[in-house]
Amino acid sequence: MAIKEWFDNLLGKGIARENGEKVASTTSMATASVASVLAIAVAVLMGCQNWDDHDRSGRYTSIEEAYNYLNSCEENGILITHGDNDTFPLWYAQEVEGIRTDVRIMNTSLLGMDWYIDQMKCRCNKSAPLPISLPRKDYLYGTNDFIQVIDAFGRPATIEEVMTVFTNPKYRSGNSGAIATRTIVVPVDKEKALESGIVLAKDADKMLDALELKIPDDSGVITKTDLILLDILNNYKWDRPIYFVSQNGDCTFEIEKYLQFDGYAYKIVPIECPQGSEAKQMDLDKMYKLVMEGYHFDSLKDTTINFDYFNLYAFSSVTPVRSLFNQVANKLISEQRFEEAEKVLDRCYEVTPAKNIPYDIAIIRGSNEYEVLTSIDHYLTLGCFEKAQALSRAYLEESVASMLYSSQPFHGDLLDEETLDREMQYVTYLANLFRANGYQDEYDWINNRIKSLAD
Repeated sequence: MAIKEWFDNLLGKGIARENGEKVASTTSMATASVASVLAIAVAVLMGCQNWDDHDRSGRYTSIEEAYNYLNSCEENGILITHGDNDTFPLWYAQEVEGIRTDVRIMNTSLLGMDWYIDQMKCRCNKSAPLPISLPRKDYLYGTNDFIQVIDAFGRPATIEEVMTVFTNPKYRSGNSGAIATRTIVVPVDKEKALESGIVLAKDADKMLDALELKIPDDSGVITKTDLILLDILNNYKWDRPIYFVSQNGDCTFEIEKYLQFDGYAYKIVPIECPQGSEAKQMDLDKMYKLVMEGYHFDSLKDTTINFDYFNLYAFSSVTPVRSLFNQVANKLISEQRFEEAEKVLDRCYEVTPAKNIPYDIAIIRGSNEYEVLTSIDHYLTLGCFEKAQALSRAYLEESVASMLYSSQPFHGDLLDEETLDREMQYVTYLANLFRANGYQDEYDWINNRIKSLAD
């Protein structure tokens, strides 16, 4: 190939060609340039239009949540978590931010792994090892993943008896042990529980002699995670608080009735703790300080950040912050600490502005609407009609807008019939709250507002 031909090929065969070919090459380059500009323009337009929907700058809500979880725990506490969302932020807070490294986080999703159990038996940062005494051969991978429950005792048995039978080779099938009762009794060292602050002195008369952990009749097995928790309780000296991040404890054995509301966490206490939408057992002075000044809510109340669907879901379903405040306010009302209760409710709606957490978000199946109505009820109980009315009308307008939007063509699938019925039940309940508290005019106003929807 001649040198000239080689250069022609390299440069696109257009340098020494006829004029027509040069024009074709130029036209192709122009077309490609226009297409490139358009493609870039589309990308820039999409970026400009969608940036605010995906912008996470300045949003530190997950770190603040982790801070609040950790600071619900007393010194050297054990905080039992269950999934990714309630664990990873806590690890970050401790390992990167250095927040409350005295608290030991124990994740039940990992507690079935031998390497993780080994970690729990070691000191980590400022937190002491967990009191796990089972030999490693009993929790190696593939061993005792599920433990059979056989009610051999035929009666409640102490946790020491249960673990003794479990570890006794005579009662084993291969490497697998068994739980020999359905009711496990955990003795309480009352003196130590008071001395360590797990139980307040004012609650001393409520203390039980033992916890009774019942395995439901329809559960034929417990998991390795349950086994490790039982081993910890068998070695428990009532000198170190243990917390769960969920009210039900996420165990096969029933421990929820001994979980005291401690804000973002629930502490095991030797006291009957009635479960329900309103906490009956709590350290009220501690909780008042936490919600008023101890917990961090700066990002939650920052209306300049992008508070997207995922945050909405977390704060209305996973960690319903308004429920936290309502429960403290309710307890204060029950103890006739009315001024403090009003401050707690005011603080609630200061840190949960409607721009971030709307009063009506029925599309997310959480407890948010119920909590707003509960706050209105509390305000009315306290005689704060103006605050109750303002919150009520703001909620009502959001609810009306939601129902109207969902009734339009192409929007009807957003709220199904069941959800719309629930919306109407909430509004009816709202009106009845005012009538029950002697505010007939407001009851009539709410009903008239709803009737106007039919016009």
